[in-house]
Amino acid sequence: MIRTLKRFQLYKSICGGVEWKLSFDIINVETIREIEDFFRNEYKLVKDKIYKAIYNEIPESRIPQIRGGNTIAKFMKRFRTFIRWCMKEQLLSSDPYLGYEQKSPVYGTPYYITIDERAKIAEMDLYEAWHMLPKEEQAKIKENSIPQMEKQRDIFIFQCMIGCRVGDLLNFTPKNLIDGKISYIAHKTSGEVLDPIEVPLNETAKTIVDRYYDGIRQDGKLLPFISSQKYNDFIKDIFLLCGITRPVTIWNSTTGKEEQHPLNELASSHLARRTFIGNLYKKVQDPNLIGKLSGHVEGSKAFARYRAIDDEMNQNLVNMLEQSDSPKLTHPNEKKQKGHLHT
Repeated sequence: MIRTLKRFQLYKSICGGVEWKLSFDIINVETIREIEDFFRNEYKLVKDKIYKAIYNEIPESRIPQIRGGNTIAKFMKRFRTFIRWCMKEQLLSSDPYLGYEQKSPVYGTPYYITIDERAKIAEMDLYEAWHMLPKEEQAKIKENSIPQMEKQRDIFIFQCMIGCRVGDLLNFTPKNLIDGKISYIAHKTSGEVLDPIEVPLNETAKTIVDRYYDGIRQDGKLLPFISSQKYNDFIKDIFLLCGITRPVTIWNSTTGKEEQHPLNELASSHLARRTFIGNLYKKVQDPNLIGKLSGHVEGSKAFARYRAIDDEMNQNLVNMLEQSDSPKLTHPNEKKQKGHLHT
């Protein structure tokens, strides 16, 4: 955010021809709107030679790309948090956000794999699956990468069983394994919740741990995890090999439209977390109970997005319309045939 605001200052200076500084004395609702507009359109400025000096002085590790509505909304919300702190410290006499419409991020319904799909991934012979692929698909996956892929497949299934974030998964050591449970403090919410999350391991998770942990070692990684990016790349390949390619609908916050994509193209480590939460919620509709296992803080808005009613639950609901505690109604003609009198 600091780098973005510094580039905004330079942008204003270039546009005005004189040095311009973002200060408490001048900031108002129009400034807030200008900051949002700059953040939204920064990807265009990168291509303009006039503004090349901005990125030479305040560089980014990655060139700014088109930013979606959710990214912009989160940025402006964080900046608003800073502004509120400034007002609390009496650095500002009035709120420059007054008159500004703060947008909320828009999310689609989370998608996740079923228990049957998870079992298929866990049991698939990846070598055999690779040989069954068409030649053009085989060319995308190196056969000699399959041994490493099998390890990452195990880690993905393990993550599906405990529902942790990938950042926490990456840091698990044998010390996190306590009395048959994974015990850890979620990194993302460590500033809000200091109580450890404790997730008992089921038989599948225990089998995976036993495959890589000798029960003696007390340092190093609990599982043979690689980098987050390579882990995500392997997950996509694993889904392709296992034939988990059904189409899913997602919300593209950049275009503001829904899109359909094969699941293997969207699969990532976070899908394991959603699989844990989604399938548990189908069994037990208690967000607080599941939240204790997933590491969501109580009342989390993010957790509410996982409480989607899927097709199976929808079908069960409408089937209830056919159920009745009253005797089944019969047609008058049926009663005549049976010799019953009616008026």
